[in-house]
Amino acid sequence: MARPRSSTASSSSHAFKQLSVGELVALDTIKPEPKARPETPRQRAIRERTDDIRAACNIAAAAPASLAVPIKLKPGQKLATLRLAVGKLMEAEKRDLNWGVRGETIYISKGLIPGGRGGRRRKTA
Repeated sequence: MARPRSSTASSSSHAFKQLSVGELVALDTIKPEPKARPETPRQRAIRERTDDIRAACNIAAAAPASLAVPIKLKPGQKLATLRLAVGKLMEAEKRDLNWGVRGETIYISKGLIPGGRGGRRRKTA
């Protein structure tokens, strides 16, 4: 059975015996500040590589179709990593550029990159 409420509990002033309860506070005033985390070396390398590739794409987009922009590997870089980064950026930005790997160099151009092994068929719109 439920205990009947006492007359002191129904009054407007709360009498707390075990707790110290303060005034009401707006929720937006107690929201924690977002912490700015420092960039890790891996994140910094990815950002710098993406910036370099984007700059090379901008140069290639401004150049005539008969010229290509070469991207050479820096010491410590792997061709597969650079190739994947170029592929991701080209897919994300949807530019009218072509790119290809010849030896240890990646070329970006508005024109077709010669000397491939056939590759994919071009979509004709």
